[in-house]
Amino acid sequence: MRKTLYSLLVLALGFTACDKEEIKDVPELPVEATMTRTLDFTLLGTEKDTTYAHKEKIKATALFGNDAIIMGSEMNVFLVTIDAGPGVTTDGAGDFVQFVIDPAKLKADYVGKYGLGVQADLPVKHIHYSYITNKVSGAYSARLYGTNFGNTITGELNITQYDAARNTISGTYAIVGKLYSDPTDPSTASRIDDECDLAVAGTFTNVKIKKN
Repeated sequence: MRKTLYSLLVLALGFTACDKEEIKDVPELPVEATMTRTLDFTLLGTEKDTTYAHKEKIKATALFGNDAIIMGSEMNVFLVTIDAGPGVTTDGAGDFVQFVIDPAKLKADYVGKYGLGVQADLPVKHIHYSYITNKVSGAYSARLYGTNFGNTITGELNITQYDAARNTISGTYAIVGKLYSDPTDPSTASRIDDECDLAVAGTFTNVKIKKN
């Protein structure tokens, strides 16, 4: 009887050891993002185009939390942000795009096209855009635009892949809008010829979903 119990104990320990060996950490993959922005000044017939060359320096995040852009009045939302601003890049200025989504509208595997408007199968609550400038060290100046501010902006967040093992999302994004001020101009004055058409597009890869 003792021999039988001993054999069973050894066998059980052997299975436990095998189980422990099979559990391995999934290596993280590098987070990357791209962004191209165009400002078309229709009255002047000029454009301001920017493509951020260093995709690893563009910060992309996915977060369940509160929408700080509108001072927390939107609680418990899903925020996907692509930030090429001065806190990320080294040239002292850059663009910022954010999609605000109601978690109740998210698909179980996140994959889908999330758009703005009542016709969207997977609706976006708000879209935010900003051009942020680092005037002096540690101090930022920004022109904020958003659908909740009355700006005419539309767009789509297309999540094409969800990696369940790493809890990450990948996909593409695009926004377009009509602005009545030049977001790259740090002055507060607005002129009639500042009217411009905005277009921002890019990709994001291996963005980990976090909770605030």
